[in-house]
Amino acid sequence: MTIRDDFHHDPHMRRGERQNRRALLAAFALTFAFAIVEAVGGVFADSLALLSDAGHMAGDVLALGLSLVAAFLSARPPRGDYTYGYLRFEMIVSFLNGLALVAVAAWIVVEAAQRVVHPPDVQPGIMMVVAAVGLLVNVSVAVILGRFGDRENLNVRSALWHVLGDLFSSVGVLVSSAAIWLWGLHWLDPAVSALIALVMVWGAHASPPKPDAS
Repeated sequence: MTIRDDFHHDPHMRRGERQNRRALLAAFALTFAFAIVEAVGGVFADSLALLSDAGHMAGDVLALGLSLVAAFLSARPPRGDYTYGYLRFEMIVSFLNGLALVAVAAWIVVEAAQRVVHPPDVQPGIMMVVAAVGLLVNVSVAVILGRFGDRENLNVRSALWHVLGDLFSSVGVLVSSAAIWLWGLHWLDPAVSALIALVMVWGAHASPPKPDAS
């Protein structure tokens, strides 16, 4: 039996690939929808934190989109010189997702520094509502990827790290908005943002794939 035959006649592998694609598609749709909601909420709340996090989620929408494209391409059968099909494309996209995490983390650090100097005048009530919704959305996406996707799959694992970064961002905005509303502790906003950046850098270190001996 040839490699091409193995590719077409492994029902367990094909079923797992379909589940991964569905999980990534659901994660992409939910993240894309909430990124728009958060951007609108940021405008109404005059919140730089929400607008920044919306930009963060927009970057994750791109990363999830790349993972989704990689999942579809990797499912294509071997052709010509591509003996193993398009499976190695997953490794490239996973590596790019890790770089994206580092880039977004650096951007958050810059934003945190700016907020120390110029704390935004926001409406914390709207911030808390939007951040709470974001937390629910991100938890839902993480559950979808973790439960219905294969966490050993490179694209699912990279996408999950991006979603976890979004989840911590939502927690950071929620804590910051509550502190601003209750005690006027504006310094907590950049402090939590810096913590989020550290978590994302750690996630970028963990997400790239290990060399495949095959």
